[in-house]
Formats: sequence, structure tokens, C-alpha cells
Amino acid sequence: MSLRHVILGLALDQPISGYQVRRRLGTTMPGFWTVSSGQLYPTLASMAADGLLDVVVESTTGREYQTTATGEA
Repeated sequence: MSLRHVILGLALDQPISGYQVRRRLGTTMPGFWTVSSGQLYPTLASMAADGLLDVVVESTTGREYQTTATGEA
């Protein structure tokens, strides 16, 4: 399973930020899956550029992403 698939699964039900992705991976899969900021945030940006995620909230504290219809497929 790739990081992209994990992010799509986490963003399916509700918008999620990069911070929340890291936190959920750390609590649900401690020691199994760690992701660095240098890997996570470029992946989120790439997925948004590919049309798999939409930025639904953008503020000074960051962005939240939700899957698009393409991402759900």
C-alpha cells in the first residue's frame, strides 16, 4: 500500500490536514509506518495537482484536503 492510498482513505470521509495524516499514522500504526514532512507535503501537493484531492480549507495554519470523485474511483 502506498502513501497516496493511505491519504485517499483518510480523506474520504472528512477533510484532513497533513498534520492530521501524520498524527493518525502515528497513533494507528506506531512503528509500522512513519512519514516525514519532506515526503508527506509534496505527496499531498502532487495528489491535488493530479486531481485526486481538493483543497477545501486553506488558512494561515495550513490546508485541509478531501478526495475528489477521481480520487474516490
